Amino acid sequence: MRIKLLLFAALLISCNAVKENKANQTSSRDSEKVGKSPSSYSSRIHLDKISFDTLISNTHILYSSHDLDDSIACKTYDDKGRSSVDVYSDRSISLKIEKDGKPIFEKEIGKIDFKSIVPLKELPNYLISSFSFERIEGTGYLFSLLICKPDTDICYPIELLISNDGVMHSKELEVNDEDNE
Repeated sequence: MRIKLLLFAALLISCNAVKENKANQTSSRDSEKVGKSPSSYSSRIHLDKISFDTLISNTHILYSSHDLDDSIACKTYDDKGRSSVDVYSDRSISLKIEKDGKPIFEKEIGKIDFKSIVPLKELPNYLISSFSFERIEGTGYLFSLLICKPDTDICYPIELLISNDGVMHSKELEVNDEDNE
């Protein structure tokens, strides 16, 4: 249930595939990676910072998001063919897990770590939209995240497991049509 709420909230906040203006004109979005600090764009959109720090029994879990130099540009076209561009900062997640004061896992997690889920040729158009700790299981530490095209509802919901021996495993979560009703 928590994953459903997380997915719904993340989609509601950061995803909007088609927008309407006051005259009910529609627009569409395309994204493309624009690289480091493009000079033709005046400002970049930074998503809300993700931050989490907790101690559960003898396990310390700490993560936070960090903006990267790379950007993703989203072009919007209205029904008259006029375009505008929004530029989003790409980002990564620093994750650190310690048990009994000993490091289990410490890594800067980026979208490239999910190239087995998000097609490599499309990966530059996506960013890590959300990241959340779910629970500790017998086999390790469970997290969920969304990798999305900025300002769209085109997302890959992912389950991330960090095993007790510090190995990272990920899989795409299946979203049933029943969950959206």
